[in-house]
Amino acid sequence: MQNIIYFLIGILKRNCMNKTSAALLAAAISLGGVDVVSASSSAQAIIDWDNLSFQLIDLSGGINIPLLNWTSKSGSVTSTATKVDPYDFDTSSRTSYGFTKTIFANADTDFTQGNALRNNVILSADASSQAGLTDVSGYNYANSSASNSGSFELTGKGWLLISMNWSVAATGTYGDWDSGMVEYANASIAINGSYAGLFNSGSAASSYSTPVGYWNTATADSQSGTFSMAVFNPGAGIITGVISAASSATAYSRNARNNFDNLEVSPVPVPGAIWLFASGLIVFFGSTKRKY
Repeated sequence: MQNIIYFLIGILKRNCMNKTSAALLAAAISLGGVDVVSASSSAQAIIDWDNLSFQLIDLSGGINIPLLNWTSKSGSVTSTATKVDPYDFDTSSRTSYGFTKTIFANADTDFTQGNALRNNVILSADASSQAGLTDVSGYNYANSSASNSGSFELTGKGWLLISMNWSVAATGTYGDWDSGMVEYANASIAINGSYAGLFNSGSAASSYSTPVGYWNTATADSQSGTFSMAVFNPGAGIITGVISAASSATAYSRNARNNFDNLEVSPVPVPGAIWLFASGLIVFFGSTKRKY
């Protein structure tokens, strides 16, 4: 398409059209019918995990103060990135037996990136991908995840209040049947907790996953919320419980010159308006030249 435009501009320039007029014509034609297709998808999921997420409230007047004891705690991060053609793959993962150490996992290729972070404040997962430019069937994709899990005991008389804020976002979803390109991204969080004691038990959960858009759709989604769980010990015995939190993100991009069943992509026709507009200008400038 661009070659056709340059060919027409060359004809006009040779027929008494100055460089400024040629540049204006190029801009007009581009606005009228030339689209540059670019696409990318990205996703992000975040969970706040810090000391304020676990609060103790004493109901014993200082006689039997509630205490939180972690019997196990661990965290992990994982990221992968894959490019179809030429094939390239990168992966990274780390695990820590604790909640305070910072761990991260980064993976990337030319068209895909995955990043995961876990520290004493946050669980964060990011993924992004871009469309390739080959006829090889498949997707460029990246994914990442960050998680914490632990088991605890609550003694004394009082409340253990657990709360975590979370947010997710997915953007850049795009699909085009003719070009064989499809983009989609997904971000999700899942937080679960449960506890049991001599006199009470309970559980709580919070989860969300962004909707996935595909072929001929364009969607973007962002949400936020709070996970809450209240654990009460009347001062008799030990209450045991578990808590887990995970954030994950995934991004896919199909090769831009590829479509279903390896069908041939039809050449994009030149809009008739361009031919009419250009031919009219050629006639006009040609006749103007003859007058001089």
